[in-house]
Amino acid sequence: MVDLVYHYTSGEGVHGIINTEKVPNIRFTDIDFLNDSQELVHGKERILTQLKTVQNSFKQPMGLVRKLEAELETAMKNHSFYTASFCNKGDKLRQWLAYCPNGGYSIGFDKAQLIDHFKSFGHKLSEDSSVAASIEYDRVALAGKALHIMRSKSREKEDYLSILRDSLFYKDDNFSDEEEFRVLLPDCRTNEPLIEGWHVKNNIIIPYINEPLPISMVKEIYISPMHDQALAQKSLEKIKKARGYNFEITLSEISLRPSW
Repeated sequence: MVDLVYHYTSGEGVHGIINTEKVPNIRFTDIDFLNDSQELVHGKERILTQLKTVQNSFKQPMGLVRKLEAELETAMKNHSFYTASFCNKGDKLRQWLAYCPNGGYSIGFDKAQLIDHFKSFGHKLSEDSSVAASIEYDRVALAGKALHIMRSKSREKEDYLSILRDSLFYKDDNFSDEEEFRVLLPDCRTNEPLIEGWHVKNNIIIPYINEPLPISMVKEIYISPMHDQALAQKSLEKIKKARGYNFEITLSEISLRPSW
């Protein structure tokens, strides 16, 4: 059985992703413009907090922690991070309410294909740096990696960037019920500009990147609880036929009386 991860979105969103003439695409948003605008700052602080907690076990001086903090600040100023979020479950009440309050869809992508696609990008990061992975909650392990790099005599600026990127795959335990799977675009793409477009949300102009994906990657689409599920299913069937998809269409099994 193929392992899938799901992107929750509105009707407008699913239309923009799959109803294109060539291939489906996912929008990646500059992480500074997410709902949690401090996520990158929080990632850095999580590293430093855990680092200070475990540094005595490694018998490292505070100077190394201050050095890491300075290097992380530099990395944050000089690099942009673009992210798209998925969920490991396709029919999850929390996600419907958070991302599709007026009804919507969750698009199931082949997880292995998704990981391979983004790891094939050329980038300036260390080979073990995350590009696509489930969110984790073991921050001590992240601090251990940071200390390992700090102890190395051959530290490069790419190592600090790697730590900062990896911090974006760790969250507080309170968010564990999101079951989030995250993809970060590589920091730079050869001979291509990083920002491809802008859109307006709540009067803020937000930079984004649309990344095309193979049509075979879309395996399933869930339709949320809504009054016109049958009509929504019919429209998806028409798009599926017109665009050459081969995904399954599944109706949500959640017993929720739609308010829309």
